[in-house]
Amino acid sequence: MNRLILFFLFAGLGIGAVQAASVDITSGGSNGPIVVAVGATVTFDAAVICDDLLIAVPGSEGPKGGDPESEVEWQIRNDSPATIRLVAFGVDWVCLNDPGGDCGSWRFDYLKFDDPVNAAKKIYDAMSPAPTSFPVTPFDRNVGSGGAGNIYGNPWLDVAPGQVVDINEMEFVDAGGDKIDPMTAGTQVEFTVTWRDDAGIDYVQVLTVTW
Repeated sequence: MNRLILFFLFAGLGIGAVQAASVDITSGGSNGPIVVAVGATVTFDAAVICDDLLIAVPGSEGPKGGDPESEVEWQIRNDSPATIRLVAFGVDWVCLNDPGGDCGSWRFDYLKFDDPVNAAKKIYDAMSPAPTSFPVTPFDRNVGSGGAGNIYGNPWLDVAPGQVVDINEMEFVDAGGDKIDPMTAGTQVEFTVTWRDDAGIDYVQVLTVTW
């Protein structure tokens, strides 16, 4: 029965050709036991997590420009055979070593792309900085400047097969809204980044950065 249910779930989602790293199946928001009357209809929700198709380029993560500020840079690459349209982003973090209390008190401020995005914008900069974590949230503005012929003048980012995109900075700020400069030497943080595409598929990347 479980295999039959999964078959129909994937067929309905149109993702039969995708190799998922994991699938989270829930019903009514719960993944626990389901009790229903005989003959009743049960609706299942499947969240497909594909962390092996949109990857963080190994070795690309680190403090932005190597500077001791609370900004992180890395590269992402589309290792799938199809274009991925990114429409949302989220990040959680764990302070592995926090000698100065920098990571323990900071807040996520914004995200900004770099090459090949033209005149990249600071996404989420208009929102209040998020403490403890930043849930997966649709891009709140265009990823790059608008204008005729600029494919980056939209609130989404198309990443072609094999294409590499630079993340210019993921910035964190203190309670006063200022980036931390300098970060305490030896601070080490594990970030779990989640990208979401226009089909609702999540791509998870884990980065470890040391200052």
